[in-house]
Amino acid sequence: MAAGLAGAYRQDGHTVHWVAADIASHPHRGHADDHPFACWNTAEDRFGFPWPVPRPGALRRLAREVRWCDVVHMHDTLYLANVLAFWLARRAGKPILVTQHAGEVPFGRRPLRWLQAMGHRVLSRPLLARADKVAFDSRPVLEYFQAFCRFRADPIVIELGVDTTDAGSPADRGALRRELGLPDGVVLLFVGRFVERKGVDLIREVAGARPDWNWVMVGRAGDEDPASWGLSNVQVRERLSRSELTQLYRACDLLVLPSTGEGGYPPLVVREAMACGLPAVVSREVADGSDAAARGQLFSTERGGAALGAAIAAALPTLSPRVSAEARRLAVECWDLKRQTALYTRTLTALLPT
Repeated sequence: MAAGLAGAYRQDGHTVHWVAADIASHPHRGHADDHPFACWNTAEDRFGFPWPVPRPGALRRLAREVRWCDVVHMHDTLYLANVLAFWLARRAGKPILVTQHAGEVPFGRRPLRWLQAMGHRVLSRPLLARADKVAFDSRPVLEYFQAFCRFRADPIVIELGVDTTDAGSPADRGALRRELGLPDGVVLLFVGRFVERKGVDLIREVAGARPDWNWVMVGRAGDEDPASWGLSNVQVRERLSRSELTQLYRACDLLVLPSTGEGGYPPLVVREAMACGLPAVVSREVADGSDAAARGQLFSTERGGAALGAAIAAALPTLSPRVSAEARRLAVECWDLKRQTALYTRTLTALLPT
């Protein structure tokens, strides 16, 4: 989302310096005005949750970028670099807009859930209370923080936006599949980190039980690694460009993302897929937390491998050009990145000194 917004701001004529942690195993390659900084990623590598620690020199870079800008748009409040950037901006007198994406993530391990709750109260609460404006990308996340946070100004909800300019299906899906090296038959797509929270363990169960269904898993290893499953109907792809991922959205039959802890709204991946006409199977939690328009276009599953397999089996026979067209229509009408960017631009402009 940060990449999409930065690109949209730039297309509208604004100068954006995007500063974020750079993971050594997946170095950032982007715009010339992107400024990645080196970090240690031990927490994610060893314990399964992302909490990069900036290496020496990052603080100077953060301070320099804060002094340069007119306004700071910060994404989330738990990360150490964000906390540092916030207080540097406050000290420099720069207005701050915080977008809070994540609420309570249902980690499987109790210590991680405790650390998350403490982090939200020790790190997130003071930042959200002192930010000039706070935006949430879903109402459930807003409601979670409202239970223990107070805000300087009324918070707002700005939903996730996606670039819909690539919306549409290929004229010849078969030719596209051959070009992408995909097999014949049913091809199911997963996009995300390979972690339990995303439902990857359930996909492993389904893939083993249904060898006639082919899977393309796009992401990087977390507490699960599909490359180690030894299943011939599963292929793993990493570090795809946006255009490559768009081609996969167009070529596959169904996106499968049975995740939890997404805040009760369709995740960005689901919105991107539907913008390309690819229907999606999501968890009951995500479907029930979505608005009525989105809920009507989503296939949902209860938790469990058998339930996920049954949901996919029920969805496949219903797929048609009409279903794809309805998915695209929903994305264009409700989640267009241009609309989201315009809302953020107005919000940021209102924070500038008159």
